[in-house]
Formats: sequence, C-alpha cells, structure tokens
Amino acid sequence: METDSNRFEGLNAVINDNDGSWMQRIAVPSRCYSRPTLKLPLHGVRVSVKDNFALAGLKTGLQNRAFFATYEAEENTADYIKRLIDLGAIIVGKTKLSSFASGEKPCDWWEFLCPFNARADGHLNPGQSTTGGAASIGAYEWLDISIGSDSFGSVRVPAAQNGAYGIRLTTGLSAPTKGLYPNSPGFDMIGFLGRDLDEFLGFARASLNNEVKNIKKETWNANPPPGSNGRKFHNFTNGLVYNPFYYDGYHGTQSFRNDYQKRFNKKPYVTPHMQMKWDVGAGISREEYEATLLDLQVFRQWFHDNILKPQSRTGSTALLILPVGPGNPVFRDEIVESPPRFGIDQADLGAIAALPQIVLPIGHIPYDSPKSGQTEYLPIAGSIAGASGSDLMLLNLAREALVSADWPTKVSPGRFLFELSGPQNANPTNDAAGAPRIEISSRMRPKCIMS
Repeated sequence: METDSNRFEGLNAVINDNDGSWMQRIAVPSRCYSRPTLKLPLHGVRVSVKDNFALAGLKTGLQNRAFFATYEAEENTADYIKRLIDLGAIIVGKTKLSSFASGEKPCDWWEFLCPFNARADGHLNPGQSTTGGAASIGAYEWLDISIGSDSFGSVRVPAAQNGAYGIRLTTGLSAPTKGLYPNSPGFDMIGFLGRDLDEFLGFARASLNNEVKNIKKETWNANPPPGSNGRKFHNFTNGLVYNPFYYDGYHGTQSFRNDYQKRFNKKPYVTPHMQMKWDVGAGISREEYEATLLDLQVFRQWFHDNILKPQSRTGSTALLILPVGPGNPVFRDEIVESPPRFGIDQADLGAIAALPQIVLPIGHIPYDSPKSGQTEYLPIAGSIAGASGSDLMLLNLAREALVSADWPTKVSPGRFLFELSGPQNANPTNDAAGAPRIEISSRMRPKCIMS
C-alpha cells in the first residue's frame, strides 16, 4: 500500500475463504479515477515489482528468509520505480523470485512455494528469477505490467514460458538501475512483462531513456579483435558468463553473510542451488574475474563493430532472431538439469553484448497433458534483439509486423493465450498450421543435476 509518492506499507490482507483455506488478498485501485495525461502518461497503470527492487518502507527479501531477517525496511525507492510513480503508475505489490535472482528451478525452491504458471494444465515450469512477475502477468487480468530484472535471461525466459510479452532493456542505457539489488553487476538490467503489445509499447515510450529510432563464429575467427590475443571464438567466450556469474554470486553476498553471522551468530541458510553457486564462486580468483571483465569489453566492442551497429535513422543496422522458451512441456514437479554456464547461449548473448531483446508470444501448440489428462496448449514465443539503444525501435517494429500480418497483439490471462481458432493455433486433431502435436514420453523428461 502506497502511503505517499515514494513510500509504502505492507497490507495485511489474509482472508479465511469459505472452504477453510487462508488466502492473501491484494488491494487494487479502481481505474475510474485514473486518466492518463501528458504529465502523467502512466496514470492508473497497475504495476508489480520484483522483490529485488527497493521500495521505501518495505523490507526486501530476495526470497531468502535469512536475508529478510537481517535487514530493516528500505529507506529509499529504486530510481526506476520512482520514475514510474512520478509518471502516474500504481505499484500494487511485490512478486516472488528465485532466491537472490538465481536460476533455481521449481524443484530448487526449498523455503517458499514457487508460483504456478496459469497456462495450459497449470503445471508448466514458470521460469527462473522473475518467476512471480511472469506468472502473475499470465494469470491476473487486473495487473498491467510487471517489473523484473534480467542478467542472463531472467525476464526473457519466464516471458516465453508464461505466454507474455517481455523485454530486457539495453544494459546501462535505457533505465536507471540504482536501487536494484545486484546479481552480476556487469550484466544486470531492468526488464518488464505485459499482455498487450500496444500498452507495452506505450509503457516503454513513457518510461525509458531512448528515443524512437545471424551471428557466426567464423566472423570472429577470420578477423579476431586485437584484445583477443589470437584466441578462437570458443576459447575466448568459454568463461565470459561462467566467471562473473559465479564470482558475483558469491562475493556480491559477502556483506550479507557477515551481517547475518554478526546478528544471529550462525551462518545463513540458502538453498542447495545457491550454496553450490557460492562454492563455485569462492574458487574463482579476483585475477580471473578481472581478466574476464576485460574480455567482456573486447567482445562487446567487436560485436558492436561487426554484427549489430547502432544507427541514428533506424536504431540498428540489423536484427538478431533468437530462440526462446523450451519448445516442449517442462513441468514444475520435474528435476530439471542446469549445466554449468560455460560458453554463450541464446539467453546470454543479450547480456554479454548489452543488447535490448524482446519476447513475443506468437502462438500455442497442442500436447497431451499427463497432468490434466486432456489436450492443453503450450505457449510458443519468438525473440528479436537489436543494437544497444534500439529498445523502442524493436517494440515498434514488432507491433507493425504483427499488425500487418493480422496477428494478435494481445494475449489473455489464464489457460489459453489466444482463442482456439485462427492462424496462431495448431489444430489439435488436424494440424492445419503445420505444428506437430506434442506427445510426452519418458525420453523427454529432464534428469536431475544441480548447477
């Protein structure tokens, strides 16, 4: 509950339902009193915030009980959230995240219940890190936008899995990050999710700093940059994510471990996933870490010079089309393999090259659900990235492309993204759209490994 323009109080709204269960309730202000103006273009837009952003008057928990117990309520609100409030947005509450904005899967949530993905049979994996933000956009019609953070896919992947529009903003350029708790500072950036592309674009135009305006390893190997010292692409990029990801995960939480030990005279409990991350990070030296940060600057400069250049007229000399989402059902009760973060994958590239990247739900395909015993529909998404600073250009381009193709620019909350008719659907019995029916087999089920 907002008490003044930038300060909040928790609203204890726990109600005993008729069936005897206890449910939390959220107070949502009426839209009747909110009319956007030139000075308040976001007046009345209902926004949720990931619980790694500071909101003055509220504690930040990072989804870890020990962290929540260690620190008092925030004195200041994160700069980007203050900007949204000044533009008229209504902050309705905070959303869950995997602990310390890590890559925990639902099976790794030991202290809190992982949010449920409302799509299809209600048992799909809701994604990692910005888990609550993506799940809430997929479920609640009364919520317009959810603010998250993205280091290595933490907005983009949940957006795809929950059938939402999502964007990771240009690193260090499109929005201020002061007041966002760090995960890996060289890669952390704000992102947000929504269901209506027109409203999504309007939100971006109002709140971002920007004005509207197929990578191959052979390109590197044929002309490696001077700072690479002749290393081939695979060797050069192998540790670009691994070293900062684990080093920052451990050293960035050292003050918390010290504060908790001093206050409670014991070490803090974290989930096995986070403990593994800390253990790996403790083994990476400062020298290795600093060398990787220098390599990161070399890679970004090479990428901007040779692959995607910012351009004043269009915003970007080219676009990257990137895969996003699992492509087949992954259920929340399965133990999902998370291999060590060597090399670069499609989610890492936007972070490493400091690119804006958007996720677009474009359809859903049928599968026989072992959970509900009936045909369900899996969200399918596409993703495009552009040069640094082309955030709004990407959103404008995506909207124009979808409109010109007579494709939906809005998704519904709940089980189905779209109505079960039209070009964005695969017919469940006669696959007129050309998408194969997915059948779940034991070979498709991931095996257990922690990373």
